[in-house]
Amino acid sequence: MTLRNRLWLTASLLAVAGNLPAQTPGPNPLLPPLPRPALQAVPPAASSEGKPATPAASVPLPELPPTMPTGELLNPGCSACRDGTPGCQGSSCDLNPKPKGPKHPVWLSYTQLLMWYQPTRSQFPLAVGNTPGGPTRTLLAGDGELGRFNAFQVAGGIWLNDDHTFGVAADFFLSEQRSRFESAAGGPGGLTIRRPFLDAVTGRPESVLVSNADAGSFNQALTPGSVATAITARLASAGVALQRNVFCTPTTRANLSVGFRYYDLDEALSIYQATVNGPGVGATVALQPLAVGSTVSLFDRVYTRNQFYGGELGGRAEHDFGLVTLGFAPRVAIGNMRQSVTASGTTAGTGVNGAPVSAVGGLLAAGGPGNGNLERDVTNRVSTATQLNAYVGVRLTEHLRATVGYQFLYLNNVARPGQQLDPIVNQRVVPVTGAFGSLSGQPGNRLTLDRDGFYAHGATIAFELTY
Repeated sequence: MTLRNRLWLTASLLAVAGNLPAQTPGPNPLLPPLPRPALQAVPPAASSEGKPATPAASVPLPELPPTMPTGELLNPGCSACRDGTPGCQGSSCDLNPKPKGPKHPVWLSYTQLLMWYQPTRSQFPLAVGNTPGGPTRTLLAGDGELGRFNAFQVAGGIWLNDDHTFGVAADFFLSEQRSRFESAAGGPGGLTIRRPFLDAVTGRPESVLVSNADAGSFNQALTPGSVATAITARLASAGVALQRNVFCTPTTRANLSVGFRYYDLDEALSIYQATVNGPGVGATVALQPLAVGSTVSLFDRVYTRNQFYGGELGGRAEHDFGLVTLGFAPRVAIGNMRQSVTASGTTAGTGVNGAPVSAVGGLLAAGGPGNGNLERDVTNRVSTATQLNAYVGVRLTEHLRATVGYQFLYLNNVARPGQQLDPIVNQRVVPVTGAFGSLSGQPGNRLTLDRDGFYAHGATIAFELTY
């Protein structure tokens, strides 16, 4: 019999003995004899008749001392808090029920991302050039890597039941907007630069002059000028999901989730041209002649916005190797991609009277609905979104973990700005041409409405708090 059981048995017997009426205890084989005070006999008193009196009754024994408290022995408490109170709040209290899922009910995380985006690409050169007598080469292709994007993501969730097997989670992602600029300048002693296109009426290759470095071309006018492109992009995402813990041990966890996902991809391609109207050039804007020495400016821009709304199915699995955690979190969504494409353009210069002259439309973005591409087109298409996350984490404290990892995202059926411009141009909608305003010829300058995929990938650094 252990010491603890012996103490419990002794205390129980003492409690029972304390509640019995005072009497001379008999021998008890389980308990040692209790010490008792010695009895003192009272001498019999002599009666008045000289006869011995009846012996006096013995003095009653004093009551036993009260028994010791037995609560601690009967309910010794948990090994963590040494408190037998049912309301013990210790996370490792032996008296509290343990959840079947993850230990902590709430989690919050912050992630810093270093991302690279797939660049948009034009279907034809936006500017070509050559030195006098030299070969023609592409100067601006309308594509290019935008470099590293800085982004952040915040996420959190809570288990809704005591077993920590059913919960809700939400997250928000936002990247910075980055731009890439490329330019080319030419003129006397430099490059002859042109912007090529196909004439919608004749089908022949044509071009708009940007700069001229060759005295034997373009009316022998030496014309300085420049052309530049700008590509911008930004990505955002948000989601909310119900989570179900399907497997949990002290070292391994696996969750499934189903919910709603939103993606928002903004991109734009802009083309800027500035050409000096030198002697003999004879530049016009909407058939109005420009002053010699003034600058004619052309601007084309295509803006695309892809908004994805869909249902998402995902999962997360983690395994602990001591303080180190390996994790993998895939998810896939299917839904509607709302694709918005907007083309805009302007042409401006200074007239011979010194007054500004302007017209709607540039070169590649010109002409109204039915007669060009200066419009906004909205299309809805079925699309999918796939995201993969892999990470390695280190537990810093019981409630804080740091992770580094890799993230990959792919969206299909996306409208990219570089693919919306058409090289086929009708000169009757281009303000700098002599055919501007003509009623002949088939429409040109249309939006291609071509679709492509988009991917983004990069490194992640995150901190996760659980409590």
